[in-house]
This record gives sequence, C-alpha cells and structure tokens, in this order.
Amino acid sequence: MERTHRRILSIGIILFWFLMLGLLYQRHYGPLWKTSSRVVAHRPESISEEEKERWMGIYLKGEKIGYAYISKKKEKDGYRFREKLSMMLNVMGSTQKVDTVTEASLDNDYVLRSFSFRIVSDITSTEINGEVRGKKMKLIITSGGDRRVEEISLKDTPYMNLGLTEKLVMEGLKPGKSLKALIFDPSSMSQQEFNIVVEGKERIRVLGSDVDAYRLRADFKGINIISWVDEKGETLKEESPLGLVLIKEPEKDAIGRGSVAKADIITATVIFPNIDIKEPEKVTYLKLKLKDVPLQTLNGFKGLSGGRQNLNKDILEIRKEDLNRISNIKYQISKFEERKFKEFLSPTSLLQSNDPRIANKAKEIIGEEKDILNASRLLMEWVYTNIEKRPTISIPNALEVLRMKQGDCNEHTTLYTALARSAGIPAKIDIGLVYSKGGFYYHAWPEVFAGEWVSLDPTLNQFPADGTHIKFIEGNLDKQVEILGIVGRLSIEILEYR
Repeated sequence: MERTHRRILSIGIILFWFLMLGLLYQRHYGPLWKTSSRVVAHRPESISEEEKERWMGIYLKGEKIGYAYISKKKEKDGYRFREKLSMMLNVMGSTQKVDTVTEASLDNDYVLRSFSFRIVSDITSTEINGEVRGKKMKLIITSGGDRRVEEISLKDTPYMNLGLTEKLVMEGLKPGKSLKALIFDPSSMSQQEFNIVVEGKERIRVLGSDVDAYRLRADFKGINIISWVDEKGETLKEESPLGLVLIKEPEKDAIGRGSVAKADIITATVIFPNIDIKEPEKVTYLKLKLKDVPLQTLNGFKGLSGGRQNLNKDILEIRKEDLNRISNIKYQISKFEERKFKEFLSPTSLLQSNDPRIANKAKEIIGEEKDILNASRLLMEWVYTNIEKRPTISIPNALEVLRMKQGDCNEHTTLYTALARSAGIPAKIDIGLVYSKGGFYYHAWPEVFAGEWVSLDPTLNQFPADGTHIKFIEGNLDKQVEILGIVGRLSIEILEYR
C-alpha cells in the first residue's frame, strides 16, 4: 500500500526528466563527424551518403539507459540536423520506454527556420512542427488524434540547442570565450535563454584513451551542464545534475542497452527534511526553511509568496485555505472581468477548454451546479476517480488524457484545468513539492478562483490541498521549466507544522 501511495505522489518529476534529457541530447553537436555510407535501422530515417552522423551512450549514475543518434547535412543555404534519443527508464519499479526524434532546418548562421519534434512513449505520442515566419512561430501540435494550429511571438532571433556548440567552435575555442542565445525549446514551445562559456582545458579519458579537451559550461535556468570538446571541436562527454552523463561511443556500443538501470528517476530527486511529518494530509500550517539555493533564485519564483503562502527571506509559511470562510461568499459561475481572468479562462494548445469533447464532459460532471466551490469539487472527484494513476512520460495534453484516462499528476492537473476553464471557472497550474512518506516529491496541482484562489489536488483527492503542498511556479510549460534551477540543489528544514 505504501509503495502505491508513493508512486501516486512522486510521478510529478517525470516531466522534469524529459525536459532535462531533451536539453542534454540536443547539445551534442561538433563539426567533426563520422561520414556514413549505410543505413542503420535505429536511425529515425534513412540518410544519404553525404550525411554525417554521431552516436553517444546515455548513462544515469553509471548505468546505461539509452543512446543518442545525431546526423548533420550541409545544404545550399544552411544545415539540416536529425536526431533520435531512445531510453529505458526505471520509474518506481516500472520500466518506461521513451523515444524522441527531432529534425531542424537552420541557416548558415545556425538560426532556426523550421523543426519537427516527436515524443513517443509506451502509451502516448505527441508531434510538434514549427516554422519561423518573421517574428512569429507557427506551431502545429498533433496528439491523441487532435491537430491544433497556434502562432506565438518570438522574443528575438530563434536558435535551437542544435548547433550552438558548433557555432561556438567555429568562432574559436579559447578560455573565456562565451556565447549567449535564446533557444527555442520544442518540449515547452517557448524561447529560453542559454549561455555557454569555455572554462579552460583539461585531460579526460574517453573510449579508453586520455585526450586533451576544452571544458565548456552551459547554463540553462540555473542548471550547469559540463561538456568536454576536443581540439577539433567534437563533443566527447557531457555531465548534468543528478548523475546524467552522455559519452561518445561507437554505434554498436551506443545502441547496446544492457539491463534497465537500477537508478530510479523519481527517488533521485526526493528532498528529505530534518523531521517526519505525521499524517501530512491533515496539515493545515507548515513553516519551513529553504536551504542551499540562493535567495535571489527563491525570489525569482513568483509563486512562492502570495495567497496561502508567505516567503520572508528563506522562511516560508503555508496556511491551508479555510473553505468554511470562503464558502460564505457563494461565488457563482458567471462572466468574470475579462482583463483580470482571461488568462485563466482561455484555451491553449494543450489545455483545449474550447473543444466540444472537453466542454461536454465538464457539463456532464457539473450539471446545473452554479456554486464555484461545489462545481470545482465535482470536477476534482471525477478526475480523481476516472483517471488511472500511472507514471507517464509525455507532454501533458488535456484531450489525450480524456481519451486515455490515465497519467500522473501532470495529466490529472492538465485535464482538470481544461475542464474547469471550459465550465467558466478560472483555473491555473501550480508546480512545486508535496510531502509523503518521509520526503518532499516534485508535484503538480491546480488552483481555482472562488472569490480567492483555492488549491486542490485531483491526483490525491484533496479539496483544498493539504498544507504540505509548496508552490514555486504557476503557469504553463513555458513557465514550468523554471523548476529545473532547483532540482537536485534544494534542501528543506521543517520548523513547525500542525
């Protein structure tokens, strides 16, 4: 029973691992490539004889979990990159297979022109195609049989992780050399700042030989990723937080999986505090100290202070909402002030609240109920009861969850938020931590507005959510990547709870 309970709570970190791995494997590109003259079954597509390729093994805490394959072709007016990542992950004792394939067209200066990104796991798949049109990006998102077109604004010249290391190499590798760019991340469908600096030279061992290499440090959302590039500019090895390593290997070694890694991607990120919380589901007040993360980083998380949470330097207090007080307001589903609540009532490419299938299901669940608290509870109870608790590696998509009726906290939260918005209830997504069985696990849950914002948890059937839910971030995928900056670094000291 304990194991099942832990699995339900802990699976919120899976999306983090997907983002982290995608960030890693998209960066392994140097100008030195092995020319290929044959087609390999593991490649995402057949390649021409002129195309060049690379292979890297992916390791987690020293154990093989998969491989990365990358090919590059020079075209008349730029470059075309193709890549595939394939992994077998250990998720709380269950094996999860995930493949991602990316193809991108870049100009001669490695600026992004178009891309195709696809993620396929054991139970779901999502494809995202993008095309740069001036200062806009046209996106086509296909998932669960649904195809949606969206256009977003670009902050600046769009790059991808593809080619950034190579661009730095072409400009000259020397200590102190740096490169800063806004990359377009397909998994979050947003532009993010990415910095690379050459720190110096050192000798490392790769493929049984000692070689001199430049040490590069890349910074993305507070995560430091270290890579080693040889004199010719080829990436030999890369390390990221939590024991994730990519190493240059021959093809036959790269694709040799071996057994599924013993290292669990969930337990690797649990934060164990100084004391155990008894019956966390009953906690109404929690006071704690956030440690080992700079105060400026904490202050950057806008979700930490406000509503039921108050942050004073590194001391955080959380008070569970009092529904008896809120229910006296009797806030009704009605026309909200558009300027204030438009963001929390609008559909997105992954929260399809305007789709008839979502709208009809919300009406079926709520019926004639007009009180927001009562309607919100009905939606939560339906999602909790009807969505199977199962670790899922995916880009959460409300329509796909409604069709598959399974997923982790990301899927529960995404579907709930879409249903609530469809019913006219302002709703948003929170990302943070929740306590269970000795530790804090990364987690996702929604909030609804009923005169004030109220946290709830459709994964755990809590209305409101207990006081051990620590919110760091609120928003969609483009905001959620901010959590990467504290994973593996944050520690927590519990000062008081009741």
